Amino acid sequence: MTGIAIPGMEFFMAEFENVVWKRVNMDGAEFSCSDQVYDKISDWEEGDPKNLPCTRLRKVDFTGASLRETRFNYADLREANFTAADLTKARIRDSFVSQGAMFLEVVSLRGVEIKDSDFSGAQFSHDAKFSCSVLNKKCVELRRSDFSSAVMDDVLFRGAEIDWVDFTSANLKEARFECERSREGREPCTTLENVCVRGADLSRARFEGAELLNVDFVGANFRKARFEDTTISKSDFTGADLTGVSFTKVKFDQVVLTKEQEEVAEFDDSSRTSLHKARKDKLVSEHTDEIPCGPDWNHHIRNWMDRIVLQE
Repeated sequence: MTGIAIPGMEFFMAEFENVVWKRVNMDGAEFSCSDQVYDKISDWEEGDPKNLPCTRLRKVDFTGASLRETRFNYADLREANFTAADLTKARIRDSFVSQGAMFLEVVSLRGVEIKDSDFSGAQFSHDAKFSCSVLNKKCVELRRSDFSSAVMDDVLFRGAEIDWVDFTSANLKEARFECERSREGREPCTTLENVCVRGADLSRARFEGAELLNVDFVGANFRKARFEDTTISKSDFTGADLTGVSFTKVKFDQVVLTKEQEEVAEFDDSSRTSLHKARKDKLVSEHTDEIPCGPDWNHHIRNWMDRIVLQE
């Protein structure tokens, strides 16, 4: 099926593996569960039989498709191809989008909402934009999701809310974390809160106007990255490579960043003064599930997966 228009369609408990839907118009469509399956999933307890994904869309080709405001709930989207697709204000929840899924060639992700989903190893084009939709009415939300080992170099995060997300070992070279711009000023700005970026490649990345709270950057590569007008709180840079990193008008509050790391980076006067006041030997929390990258913290991302079983 190529080039057809079926906006607003509802697909419950459907299976479309290996289907070609190039340039199809599915604006406002829903791929979801039946009421009975939703009840089983919501009532699931440890030891109960696991449920299959409600919609199986593995290896589906959505190249050039219009998927604006489309909803994917408990969907198997592994190896799906979203090249050049329009996912403006789409919602992806409790879904598997890992293992070869592709978001290439000017894919639109404006206002997209991703929650409780697995994007580990997914590939995004250099010009992919996680930004606000028209007039900032809907900005990007990434919550409780796994982007570990994802390829996201040169991706733009503008006005995005990133909360309880795992970017472990992700390729984020030259990624940009910025503010949405309007005539009234720069807002909203991208926020990273309770995020694991351990071992990720952030070389030449740019953080402009961003807010970073409770972020684990342990072992990350920041070579020649740039931080400007950014707030960094309760964040750990242990073992991170800060060679040639520039900090301008940065406000620090409770950070682990050694004197040796400071020596290989560049700080303007206000940033250096703020760092000296905020430097800690280690970060301490009463609640282990609030420490990014820790085993207890991980349940915020993977708890939903206990209810679902994938088939090869």
